[in-house]
Amino acid sequence: MNVAAASAEKDAPAAEQLQTTTEAALEGEAATGKGEREDGGAENPPARSDTMGKTADGGEGLGTDTAQESSDKPGKDDVSKTDENGLGYAGADDKNGESPAGDADDQKGGDEGEVSANPQGGVPDIKEDDVNFNDSVSNIRSQPERANETKSAKDVKFIEQGKAGLDSSLHPMSQTPRMKRSKKGIFVSYSPDAGFLERRFVVEMVRQMKENNLAEDIWFDKDEKNTDGPCWFSLRMETVEKCRAAILILSDSYFSCPVSLYEGKVLLERQSMDPTTVKVFSVLFSQVENAEIPKQYLQAMTTAVDLNTEKHVKKSSAEKTSVVIGAIMEELEKFATVNAPPVPFTPPDTEFTGEYKKKKICQWNAADLQEWLFNLGIKEFYRQSLAEAMVDGFLLMSMTDRDMVSQLGIDSRVVRKKIMQQILSTLDKEHKQSDNWHLRARAQRSKPDVVYLIYDPADVRLAQNLKADLKKKSLQVRG
Repeated sequence: MNVAAASAEKDAPAAEQLQTTTEAALEGEAATGKGEREDGGAENPPARSDTMGKTADGGEGLGTDTAQESSDKPGKDDVSKTDENGLGYAGADDKNGESPAGDADDQKGGDEGEVSANPQGGVPDIKEDDVNFNDSVSNIRSQPERANETKSAKDVKFIEQGKAGLDSSLHPMSQTPRMKRSKKGIFVSYSPDAGFLERRFVVEMVRQMKENNLAEDIWFDKDEKNTDGPCWFSLRMETVEKCRAAILILSDSYFSCPVSLYEGKVLLERQSMDPTTVKVFSVLFSQVENAEIPKQYLQAMTTAVDLNTEKHVKKSSAEKTSVVIGAIMEELEKFATVNAPPVPFTPPDTEFTGEYKKKKICQWNAADLQEWLFNLGIKEFYRQSLAEAMVDGFLLMSMTDRDMVSQLGIDSRVVRKKIMQQILSTLDKEHKQSDNWHLRARAQRSKPDVVYLIYDPADVRLAQNLKADLKKKSLQVRG
């Protein structure tokens, strides 16, 4: 009896410890079941699945065997917070359990922290340290920084397109090619061999016409700056064939020069064939005494503005210009296509820059000529005479010793001789330049029964072929 009591007393602590352990286990199971029911899961703990916890590349998941690891899953608060941020697990993005487009590319390679969705709609088991709340099966959500960059790039593209559309609406002409300016339709025909007085008259007449809103319609080779080029005659003839009106400055020199005589015939023939194509105005600058007047010009001579009558013969060049402007300007304005504003007056530059050294004499303006005379040591009194007469390079080339005495008042023979010598010396240097081959060709005297080839050195192959073909026809060819 005493032995049994002693044995019972000895086993009592062990029984109490076992009962305590059993009650703790039951309370733990009850607490676990209650937590799962609160999370919306099943009453019983979920069965272990072969696919649960596997990563995208087929590797084993992290910790799926114990209840302790199950308790490490996000609770209710964590899941709701994840849903508010738009980050969920399988079933949150697609009800059918299918991942959105682009998941295969993002899950390929098995990056850490990315897991595959559970086909049964359960939550995969992962370690708490591996949870990245920015991860998702969606490519846009799993790479928020890249998504933002893509979005920003699209926004920038749309903004640039919007700006381009706004610019095109504000500046519609910026996308359309600029229309070509209409060609000048009023041609001034004069003799290239004209003397100083005649050239001076032509220059003054053109200047006054341009001041009367015809600046964009008058074609004058001096102002076009092509008098020194090899295509000078071609450009004149092209304008002769396309102009709508023409002014002929008739004189002895005009009927003696082949260039002016030919272009005048073309203009008069155009007018006789179709009077609507061109209107010819003629001005008789001087009496024709040393040249024969072709019959095509007889009608033009009778309708010309005659400056040789007793009323006008003693007038100055500027006064004669005003007479011509008053006689033809009203009719001439009908052929103007551009009503341009008057040319603004620009005062001459008083500072010498040396720019005249880079130009040919025919391209010098009045300021260039004044600087050239200053460097020659010409006194200011004589330089002022040329400045008042607005003499430039174009007029300088036609000036003679007599013109300097009678028109400019240069009474010093030494000054006149010095100016003429320097003009001839400068022209001789210009003719020797490589790009002035056409000037050297003009200086050659032609021989009868000889064909002359004048060509640009760049077209030497074409010239040689043409020369060979002409020689086959027993022609003498020079070139």
